[in-house]
Amino acid sequence: MRWGLTVAVVAVLTLLSSAVIWSFRLQRNAEHAQSQRQDGVESRAAALTDGSRQAHAASPEPTAQSDKPEDALLAKYEAATAGQRVSVLWEICQSDALDSRRKVTVLCDALNDPEPSVRAFAVSMLGNMGPDAAAAVPALAAALQQPALAKDVCAALGNIGPSARPALPALETLVTTPNSPLRTPAKAAIRKIKPR
Repeated sequence: MRWGLTVAVVAVLTLLSSAVIWSFRLQRNAEHAQSQRQDGVESRAAALTDGSRQAHAASPEPTAQSDKPEDALLAKYEAATAGQRVSVLWEICQSDALDSRRKVTVLCDALNDPEPSVRAFAVSMLGNMGPDAAAAVPALAAALQQPALAKDVCAALGNIGPSARPALPALETLVTTPNSPLRTPAKAAIRKIKPR
């Protein structure tokens, strides 16, 4: 009993510290982005008030494509290192700049990332999106083949609900596989997908 309580307390403390770290990182990133935007505005203003056309030409106006916040986020994800991709995916999921369809597309692509933590995070975020992630069902069904992800994929499919019906054959296979550690998670997902 004592051991279980200790493990639970450690798990809660770990989750809380992770939330605080993510909150700090998001705030720091937002402040950095704001200061970068402000620096760019000030340098263009100085170039214009200076009257120097050369200074203005040296700081070209950003293209229309780079002005879009969603394009900036997607470019940031593409340029991110393996250790940064989870953080950038978090930004993408929290951003109002991308609609849920684009978020699902990015998360589905992340299911094939070489980094296991990125794949696990993508599964988690798709599960959190619930029915909005219905377009991800084929990719999630395929991800059931990855042993490290399969349990979380079952939970994500269950959270998507009835829209995850195309994944039922794969889940039913897990249920009927003898001695499969995924029988219980697969059964739980099936109950959510086709409630009685």
